[in-house]
Amino acid sequence: MKEHLLLQNKFLKNTLTLISGTTAGQALLLLLSPVLTRLYSAEDFGAFGVFVSAASILLVIASLKYEMALPMVKRRFTASLLIRLCMILIVSFSVLSLTLIMTFESQLAALLNVPNHSEVLFLLPLSLLFCGGYQLATFYSVRESLFKRLSVSKVTQAMAIGIGQVSLSFVTSIGLIYGYVIGFFMSLCCFISVKHSPIRSKKVTRLKLLAVARRYAKFPKYTMWASLTNTSGTVLPVIMFSSLYSSAQAGLYVLAHRVLIAPVNIIGSAISNVFMSNARQYRIDGELANKTLEIHRQLIALSMPLMALFIFYLTDLFALIFGANWSDAGQLSTYLAIWIYCVFTASPISTVLIVLEKQKLSAYFDAAAFVIRISAVYMLSLLPFVEAILIFSLLNAVIVFVFIGMTFRQLNVAVWQVLKIHMSYAMAFLLPSFGLFSVFGGYSKVLSFMLTLLWVVAAVIFIKRKKA
Repeated sequence: MKEHLLLQNKFLKNTLTLISGTTAGQALLLLLSPVLTRLYSAEDFGAFGVFVSAASILLVIASLKYEMALPMVKRRFTASLLIRLCMILIVSFSVLSLTLIMTFESQLAALLNVPNHSEVLFLLPLSLLFCGGYQLATFYSVRESLFKRLSVSKVTQAMAIGIGQVSLSFVTSIGLIYGYVIGFFMSLCCFISVKHSPIRSKKVTRLKLLAVARRYAKFPKYTMWASLTNTSGTVLPVIMFSSLYSSAQAGLYVLAHRVLIAPVNIIGSAISNVFMSNARQYRIDGELANKTLEIHRQLIALSMPLMALFIFYLTDLFALIFGANWSDAGQLSTYLAIWIYCVFTASPISTVLIVLEKQKLSAYFDAAAFVIRISAVYMLSLLPFVEAILIFSLLNAVIVFVFIGMTFRQLNVAVWQVLKIHMSYAMAFLLPSFGLFSVFGGYSKVLSFMLTLLWVVAAVIFIKRKKA
């Protein structure tokens, strides 16, 4: 019992440590967003979104996802071999990408359909080098429980990105991209001085590197492809929206998605990292299913009241906060909200299949989801942009929820148990919010919002007292 409580306290402490750093960093970027929307155009945001999307897809391939094995490795020397292997792969892939860009620059520029395409393209290899190094440092920090240093790195990253994007707006229209690259370089510097760094190990040999590569071959064989299809299915649409519609419309989507995804980055990612560092022990103790379901329920209890409170007022809020030119982004965010809600509640359980060594199942699911998403974008391009985003968001929400159900089935948890939690909170918060907006929204949105706020607060208090 005492060990159980200590584990719970440690989980809470580590989660709060990560959340504090991530929250500070993301809050800074969110606070700067109204400034950035007045310094950059929707087309500039579109170019930034295309760049980040391309970098995110290539980043999955750069290290073949070997870094994801780090939290599961017991021996420190094995971890040092994995880190050295990942570093070699990241540098090699960055050089290869630079070579390909120099060879096929004109074709890639036509594909991306962004202004200043030459600068954007040649920043990609540099971005891969810094982002890949930071991703590797993140997983090593999770393994070593260096959550404080990881938290500091996230704050450093956000500050560097913010300062770079604001200051460079007076120099170039792609200052958003330059700031992004600078931010990852500065955050990577936070890990250079780590004591007992495995990078400095002198016992690493080529044969040992090959041996550890074969030992964890499941990660490039299954996890990489699963991550590639999952990431591509999420970010490739930005590139496609820019190509099929326009860079400006892609920019509206980028801002809407960026604002809504912030809670996932702030809370979901932190909980996911800490959960992954404890998941192996949960599995040994036979508590993995219960812990996963409880964390999922807590995320639902946190996100559903917020969605009920804001979902019907996002168009007006975007116009107020980011400027009248961005009200269309607010409309898009209303349609994206349900999808992001599902992603938020699924963020910590996305690591469960890795803990259960079900990478093959995850790869098959993500491949199917990728085909559905990309096919949908092409078919929906026949519709007006706003309608296409609505249907695309609903489709993605269904895909994420199917993944949630599939994961819980692997833990022998019935899907109806998970669905029951979602439905109960939707009935308590979202349905009344919709009713109040329908009745009073036409007369006064301020009155409608205040009544919704009162209802949400009352419902939260009632639920907490009932559980107590």
